[in-house]
Amino acid sequence: MKKNSQLISSKQIFSCPWFSISYDILIYPNGTQGDYYIFKREYPFVAVLAIENKQILVLRQWRATIRDWVWEIPMGAVNRHETPLQAAKRELLEETGYKAKKWQKLGENYVGPGHTDTKGFVFLATDLQKITGKAEKNPKEIIEVYQISCEKFEKMIQNNQLKDGPSMSSYLLYKLKK
Repeated sequence: MKKNSQLISSKQIFSCPWFSISYDILIYPNGTQGDYYIFKREYPFVAVLAIENKQILVLRQWRATIRDWVWEIPMGAVNRHETPLQAAKRELLEETGYKAKKWQKLGENYVGPGHTDTKGFVFLATDLQKITGKAEKNPKEIIEVYQISCEKFEKMIQNNQLKDGPSMSSYLLYKLKK
């Protein structure tokens, strides 16, 4: 059995309300010593595949980090004192204006374990209903909501139109568990 790394020291070098960065010195499983910078988030995230009659809810969202529009499924952070399922329900309503009667946890993943410890929980939401009235939108989120076929979603991945990693890995979990 392979052993884990041994933490020699850890120093937080940056912190803000959303994330922190630490500088760690480790002894790796192979016995060598090295340093590592880790992007840390206090809370995990959720990704929601909302599917009804082979139609999937997708978002076209402006992302300031890449200064471009991206296609993705609804997702967001799990807030303090909130379970991943509660966060998934909240994010689906906030970002799309939909609620789901049926929920299934599809799995968990890490968004980028080479640089961050951020863990994700993936849920399938079905038996959808549109809620009248406006969902509470975050003014910093510019989101357009679309309902497209699963076939078109797959074509968007194949044609490199949909480039969001958590959306693609979530859909793969769904396909493998179908």
